[in-house]
Amino acid sequence: MCVGKSKFEVFGFLHDRIKQKLQVWYNKELSKHGKLTMLTSSAQTVSSFWMSLFLIPATLCDEMERTMNAFLWGRAPKGKGVKWISWKKLCMPKSCGGLGVRDLKNFNLSMLAKQGWRLLNESNPLVSAILKAKYYPKSNFLEAEVGNNPSYVWRSIMAAMDIVKAGTRRKIGNGEDTKVWDDSWLPDKATKQMAL
Repeated sequence: MCVGKSKFEVFGFLHDRIKQKLQVWYNKELSKHGKLTMLTSSAQTVSSFWMSLFLIPATLCDEMERTMNAFLWGRAPKGKGVKWISWKKLCMPKSCGGLGVRDLKNFNLSMLAKQGWRLLNESNPLVSAILKAKYYPKSNFLEAEVGNNPSYVWRSIMAAMDIVKAGTRRKIGNGEDTKVWDDSWLPDKATKQMAL
């Protein structure tokens, strides 16, 4: 897929698909619980595949969230219903008082971080080998840089690099390939300890 300069236009079809899915349900008599279930099970899954490959523009994520918010609280596509809870609070986990709706920007970054984690563990050897040969031939994934003229897929994965780094810890082993001052190898209470 060739991604042009206007990412909003390229990925605009995701917003259109969400609107189409929700349009069917606008005129049905659904309770708030029914609408919430529709959002989490159907509308938010539309973009999952694309968000695992590409960094979707924040403005487009905001538009999609506005559409879903209007569906949840209103009766028409431009619904003027009272919004009893802010979208940020809806996106909080249920254990923290929210309703577990996905924050699309954070979901996008977490899906891209998952791709980075796969590259780090080389769980898909062919993709890992291709990206390693092109972008980080003499280092490992955690030391990789964006580089000159990268593909949009690579730039997207690199946008989530901080998340991957924050969640990794090096297992020392015999210590031959561990850089004691550079690698993250001590346990951290803020994150789960994950061994490379």
